[in-house]
Amino acid sequence: MAAERHFLGLSIRWRLTGWIALMTAAIMFVVVIIVRDQISRALREQVETRALSLARNLASSAAEPFSFVSMQAGAKGGKQEEITDKMKFLLMTMPGGYVQSGGGEEGRQSLIQRPGFMGQVGGAMLGYFRPRQAPLEAVRNEGVLYVAIVDGAGNVVSYADAVVPADSENFGKPYKPEPETGFLLPDFPQQVWESSARNGILVVAVPIGGAGGGRVEEPAVGATPTGAAPGAAVQALGAVYLAMSGSVIERTVALAVGQLIMAALGLILAGAVFALILSFFMTRPIQLLQRAVRAIAGGDLSQRIKLGRALKDELGELTDAFNEMAKGLAERELMQGAFSAYVSKDLLAEIIKNPDALKVGGARRQATVMFTFFGSHDQLAALSERLDAEALVRIINDYLELQARLVTDHKGYLDKFMGDEVMAVWGVPLDYAEHAMGAVRCAFEIQRAVGKLNEERLKKGLMTTEISIGINTGALIAGNMGSAGTKLDYTVIGGTVNFAARLGGYRLHGGSVWLSESTYAAVRDRVEVKDIGKVEFKGIEQPMQVYELVGTRETAPAKGA
Repeated sequence: MAAERHFLGLSIRWRLTGWIALMTAAIMFVVVIIVRDQISRALREQVETRALSLARNLASSAAEPFSFVSMQAGAKGGKQEEITDKMKFLLMTMPGGYVQSGGGEEGRQSLIQRPGFMGQVGGAMLGYFRPRQAPLEAVRNEGVLYVAIVDGAGNVVSYADAVVPADSENFGKPYKPEPETGFLLPDFPQQVWESSARNGILVVAVPIGGAGGGRVEEPAVGATPTGAAPGAAVQALGAVYLAMSGSVIERTVALAVGQLIMAALGLILAGAVFALILSFFMTRPIQLLQRAVRAIAGGDLSQRIKLGRALKDELGELTDAFNEMAKGLAERELMQGAFSAYVSKDLLAEIIKNPDALKVGGARRQATVMFTFFGSHDQLAALSERLDAEALVRIINDYLELQARLVTDHKGYLDKFMGDEVMAVWGVPLDYAEHAMGAVRCAFEIQRAVGKLNEERLKKGLMTTEISIGINTGALIAGNMGSAGTKLDYTVIGGTVNFAARLGGYRLHGGSVWLSESTYAAVRDRVEVKDIGKVEFKGIEQPMQVYELVGTRETAPAKGA
């Protein structure tokens, strides 16, 4: 049963919470990927712009010393080595102010160490929970790994590296581009490369000299292409090559992604809490329905669900439908309990299908009433004196049980037992076209059954009795009577009922079925009777016509008639 109610042992509330959390996580994952790419592109553009700006500033600063040395060399006819020495003297201190400085060893190592993107993201996330440390030494020109000033012949004039100490032997030697990069081409105001060297760098190159990208009106005597192979057209006095560490971009992106992930975790947590609250309001009616259904299955039909909601949604309509169902079941159970002992199963099924037939209050109906009496007054009085109470009740019950069974078998309603008397009705609570004949047929069968019972009792040496029956047909009032809060009985009242009781008590001789004039008129073509004539009854002003049932034309005649 648990497997049917829950998937993997989880209730609807937790499954709903899980689905909302997963959907939130999926959305945030897509957002993180999109934002990461956007941040990466934006940061690369910023780093590239910053690198170009630094390189142009350095090129602008180096342009005057380059022009001065070039003019001196042209005027004096100096050798290239002398020119290089003079340029070195004037330019060697310039790059040092452009590479990253400060931050100590940790700052220098951050330029070349790349622990992996996810590792940096994890570190950024853990940074929220670590105690704050004292700030590092101020870092200047963050991310600038190295700067090289190259003359028109492609030789290194000045060089500064934030990590590797400068080697004086490299000065004056040809500049060696990083893998996947190259020399600044002629007529190019700038060039940008990405290299895998040193765990990833961004290299920019700008020309030295001349306005608008380094072109000069009159190239220096003997100058060669800017950082290019000898023999190319003269374009500029030299070039600045500046490398930015890729770790700067990656570290910044990792920090932003870490912050996004922390925000996403917060949103997922908030979404889960919201989902729990939402699922509580959504699943509470379902849980109430579940408990109520189980209670009804256990026989408690008093279950009703009250949501206390101002608005009626689908769940509210469902609970209203459940309450209506429970009410209907309770009414049917009440009817079944009230009538199961007094009517046949077929009649009970009809009553359950048509509960309006049992409206509280009274309704005037045409029906037939039957009363039966136990022997005679003298016989019952003698038995009560001779037998103890238990034996007397046992004898009476034998005969009452026989009559009750035949009443229900013949579609009658067993209204009540009154001591040794039986009151039954045909035509209520449901209409029955042949209510008069149904009552007559039942009375006839009672007499036959009592005869057989008496024979069996005589063989056992037990006492016997006869049953007197009175039947009357006419208008009466039928309905639930009594106290709605205490006890209600479905019964019939009226003159028709009173006269039927008088007929049943008419003991001209025992074991007879007495019919009123109205009953005989309804069944005259189907019965054999003996006309008794007019008989006076106590409580009735006029004498009443009475007939004694001899037999029916459907069965053998009664009492050997």
